Amino acid sequence: MTLAIPQPPAACPAKLRDKGPTTPLRLALYGLAAANFAVGTGALMLSGLVAEMAADLRVSEALTGQLITVYALVYAIAAPLMSVWTARFDKRRVLVTASLGLLIANAAAALAPNFEMLALARVAAALSAAAITPVAAAAVTAIAPPERLGAALGLVFGGMAVATAVGVPLGALIGTSLGWRSAFVMVAGLAAASTLILALALPRTLHGAPRTLADLTALLRDRPAMIAVSVTALVMTAQFIPFSFISVQFAQAGFNEPSALFLLLLSFGAASVVGNHVCGALSDRFTPMRVLTGVVLALAPALAAVSLIGLSFWLALAIMAVWGFAGVGFNAPQQARLSRLRPEQAAGLLALNASAIYLGTMLGAALGGALMLGLSAAALPWGGAIIAALAAATLYASRSGDEG
Repeated sequence: MTLAIPQPPAACPAKLRDKGPTTPLRLALYGLAAANFAVGTGALMLSGLVAEMAADLRVSEALTGQLITVYALVYAIAAPLMSVWTARFDKRRVLVTASLGLLIANAAAALAPNFEMLALARVAAALSAAAITPVAAAAVTAIAPPERLGAALGLVFGGMAVATAVGVPLGALIGTSLGWRSAFVMVAGLAAASTLILALALPRTLHGAPRTLADLTALLRDRPAMIAVSVTALVMTAQFIPFSFISVQFAQAGFNEPSALFLLLLSFGAASVVGNHVCGALSDRFTPMRVLTGVVLALAPALAAVSLIGLSFWLALAIMAVWGFAGVGFNAPQQARLSRLRPEQAAGLLALNASAIYLGTMLGAALGGALMLGLSAAALPWGGAIIAALAAATLYASRSGDEG
């Protein structure tokens, strides 16, 4: 069956649609990836800086940790609304403006005199991020050739994977060495770089179809589409049940040295970058649904295997690598599948998918905390594996009406 792919607007430069990785296409995709790298680093690095921030701002660590929850909640609510509000505007202008907003918000966070001002800066950063990630996905569907859509999405959302592998550890290192404010300065610098690249690389007339809240409501009532999006929420929930407390599990396994922690996280991060790229390319060669089925089926045993990391350091490295490959490799084929599932509503569906990522992150952390309190850290891998199995079952149920 021929797949229905959104065609580029007439004003979109034809050279971006040429077959093969043309230089303009590469630059545009790298700019979008850079923006996602800044978003991912800024969103995730706080988990390693809570203690320093709490001590400096003279608030409890528990309250400081809520900055992560507030960011995720604002993003989850704002992403689909931003996709509707910005639909009437040129995507290049939206992305450049949002990236500039991310720069300003992180600069404000670095200068925040108290917790309240820092919280406001985080809300502003979340709003900017909510306008970047879904609009970036919509821009990819407009400028990338259909036969390279999966690889293009893999590259752009590889920015998130690289943020996990490099940006977050680097932010934690800078924050603990030079002070937590320096980490926000770093993210502001990343946002400045992405703003410049996007302004130079994206086509100047990149419009999408106008959308309204009624369109968003119609999507929310589209049962097959929402079941497909729910797979993202379940996959993220499954992973963040153990990942939110991964340092505790490493310590209980006897990996207390900073070098061991670094190597284990590096194994996860490096494999996630590879998985994101490989799974995106495979979804072009085969179909997104086939690749999704493979990685989601691999995720449950990979999470269950985390319970075995104490047997051997080398085994732990391998387990973290398999988890990173499957867990992050899920993103590109899922984006490709959703853009093909409802091509005429791809931007809105991708925005809802972005919300599902953060909702899953929040739910996973909450369930992980409940398991820690009610049972022990040993229950976390099994809790994640159960939810991953549920994600696989939901993916199977969502296949009806799927064209990709």
